[in-house]
Amino acid sequence: MTFDTLLVADCGETAVRVVRTARELGLRTVAVYCDADRSAPHVRLADEAVRLGPAEKDDIHPILRAAGDTGAGAVHPGSGPLSEDAAFARRCEDAGFVFVGPTPEQLEMFGARRSARAAADAVGVPPASDTAAPGKHTRRLEVQVFGDGEGLVVTFGDRDCSLRHRGRTVLTEAPAPDLPDHVRAQLAASARDLCAWVDYRSAGTVEFVYDTAREEAYFLEVGTRLRPGHPVTEEVYGVDLVAWMLRLARGERGVVRAPGPPRGHAVGARLYAEHPAREHPPASGVLTPVEVPPGVRVDGRVETGAGVSTSDDPMLAEVIAHGSDRDEALRRLGEALAGTGIDGDGIETNLGLVRAALTEPAFREGPARRAALAAVTDPPPRGRGKADRTGRRTDHPTDE
Repeated sequence: MTFDTLLVADCGETAVRVVRTARELGLRTVAVYCDADRSAPHVRLADEAVRLGPAEKDDIHPILRAAGDTGAGAVHPGSGPLSEDAAFARRCEDAGFVFVGPTPEQLEMFGARRSARAAADAVGVPPASDTAAPGKHTRRLEVQVFGDGEGLVVTFGDRDCSLRHRGRTVLTEAPAPDLPDHVRAQLAASARDLCAWVDYRSAGTVEFVYDTAREEAYFLEVGTRLRPGHPVTEEVYGVDLVAWMLRLARGERGVVRAPGPPRGHAVGARLYAEHPAREHPPASGVLTPVEVPPGVRVDGRVETGAGVSTSDDPMLAEVIAHGSDRDEALRRLGEALAGTGIDGDGIETNLGLVRAALTEPAFREGPARRAALAAVTDPPPRGRGKADRTGRRTDHPTDE
């Protein structure tokens, strides 16, 4: 299964991360792009880039043709639609390429609600039902898993992704705060048992709905891709999950091993290109001045001159702060976001919303509930410029 050239079948934040990690491992990298993404960072960072066409980045045929033409031995699907497409994974393997991710059969099983729930039932993991539907007293929790494809599955604690706005996660933190010990143990055991039952391969996320009143967690789904929330887990466990994916795909032995205890706390804020004043549709344009202060981790595609298309995932970046405890992580993240400036022709972001959310007592004083953002407005600055400690923009006039 060894290979020396990797094609990344994605664009945006995850593609940048995969290209960088692959190059650190000594792999030659190939990017693919449609016309709208020709100035994207992953295109510039890769050793070679192949144009697919005007808007064909999710079309299987030109991607496989590009892999063959460039001598790629493996395909990483990133975290876009192809990452959970069983037909794409099967086509890659049938064509002789290593698919960096779960098996096609696992993608099929966990991609269908009925078969995923049946698998959970088979190992005694209670699935979510109408009585445990997301609501005011529930949280969304995730457990990061990684399997070697031969029955060994390890878990990397848990993370809370409850703070959402219009269906998009805004803030993620690890470990999930204020969980009873028995619930935390149940989450890890349930995720591990479920994935081990199918000999799960590569990285994945098991998501649960947690009823805070009952102190019970219910299985929701298995995300068979590298979800955006994984960086906070990497920060507290000191692991590079993308490197693990690539090393396992190359056939290395001993890649998967149980992690040590978590170290400190990490919080990640996701920045989206969107128009807050227009009911948050995706924004497009070209990023001009982009500034994020040092001392925090930034995973994304924000850089001066990068183009942003409405056909892309609107997430521009995730800013992640790590601290010895939750208070320190939140303080460092708040300071970083106050010093963050994103400008561009036609570009606005949810930066104002994220800054406001961090100051909400409902979030700072404990774990967020799904309704915690209901009363949070999206004030200026909407990404275009840095803010002072009061949240006011210091280098642009007030938005209209």
